Amino acid sequence: MNMKTSSDGAPAAPVADRTRLTIDLPPGLLLLLDHCAETTGQSRTQVVLALLAEQLPALADRASDIRKRVAEIERQRREQQQRQGGGKR
Repeated sequence: MNMKTSSDGAPAAPVADRTRLTIDLPPGLLLLLDHCAETTGQSRTQVVLALLAEQLPALADRASDIRKRVAEIERQRREQQQRQGGGKR
């Protein structure tokens, strides 16, 4: 496995442990990304990885909350349909 070091000297993740992701950014986001990269002295990739690592847990929590809420709404809808169907006999 090919081990590299990052610009700060810390070992980087092995190349085999990463999956390449290609994204198309609108010009405004690209300008912001470039600004962050220049300001921090990091590459675009490092900035995006740091943002994902920092924000992904919160995003996963939000997704779980949304999934729970959708399940609750579906349950309430089924109960309401059962009540309406039961009263039509």
